[in-house]
Amino acid sequence: MATISTSSYANFATMVGVYDSTLYGNIMVDTSTNFGSGDLILTAANQQYLLNNNNYVSPEAVAGNGMTVTGWFYPSYTSPQTPSNAAIFNVNTSSTNPGGLYVGFSSLATAANPTLTASYNGTAITGIVIPPSNAVQMNTWNFYAYTVICNGTTATQYLYINGAVVGKGTNLTYSGSVTYNNTLIGYAPTAAYFNGKIDEFRFYTRALTLPELNVLYSYNYRPTSSSLTPSITTAALDPSYTFIAGQYPNPVVSLGVNGIFSYLAVQRAVTSGSTGTTASYNVSCASLTSQANYAGAIWNDVSSSLTAGNTYSYTLTPYILNLAGSSFQVSVTI
Repeated sequence: MATISTSSYANFATMVGVYDSTLYGNIMVDTSTNFGSGDLILTAANQQYLLNNNNYVSPEAVAGNGMTVTGWFYPSYTSPQTPSNAAIFNVNTSSTNPGGLYVGFSSLATAANPTLTASYNGTAITGIVIPPSNAVQMNTWNFYAYTVICNGTTATQYLYINGAVVGKGTNLTYSGSVTYNNTLIGYAPTAAYFNGKIDEFRFYTRALTLPELNVLYSYNYRPTSSSLTPSITTAALDPSYTFIAGQYPNPVVSLGVNGIFSYLAVQRAVTSGSTGTTASYNVSCASLTSQANYAGAIWNDVSSSLTAGNTYSYTLTPYILNLAGSSFQVSVTI
């Protein structure tokens, strides 16, 4: 699939690599309506798909590690045709057995109201609900992101479609250090062939945060210009934050932030108290963790200069590349 220099476009995250693949069924490459320099045109009737045998290795089983797969798909169906059980991708250890990371249409999908399914090691997300404003549209481009987050020995999976988290799966067994050497695009074992176009398939060896997914969905490969508008929609003390005086050597402030950005400039000021200090941080999304239910990203201020009994003001400025958005302020008393 196509790639473009990260220095000029909003492709901010680190990827495993870009590899050559094997094309089956005389797949054509389209250069007119894509997000890079070419997308795959897949015809289900001709059993067309892509097979990539290069190695993608899942991060080891450590809490906070994970994987994300993102891309764009353009399902070509007209009523009353049904994209029944058609696969978008399958990152797997086998080209013949189901498993690994999978996203595709559900068996109940219809051209009028298509629904997707996602699974990790054979366990599917149940109860996927796609809001009407984020619905999968036939005969146009749609964006997906599928994330698996390690919680230690277990895992949580999330499906993101066209700007919204639409499904969550829990109580999975996380498989670390697994070599996935059979990546199928447009087909999967026990699934049907995809009909339409697929572009910008990416496998990330970390769990991207929600603000990063929002960037990829909103500004995927858009050139740097004033049209790139980083933003913060919510910022507050994360609900998981607790501080009990004397419990820790130093207080820790955890802020939950969501919006469209790839990194933050953070300014900390003291608004009350006599012993606190100011500080400045540049925070990449790559260093953030995900909030519960994938509601945003968490940034932790673990500075030893934080002092219980003080009130601090945090000014957060979002960035995409070198472009800044409007700042957001949060007040915290510890």
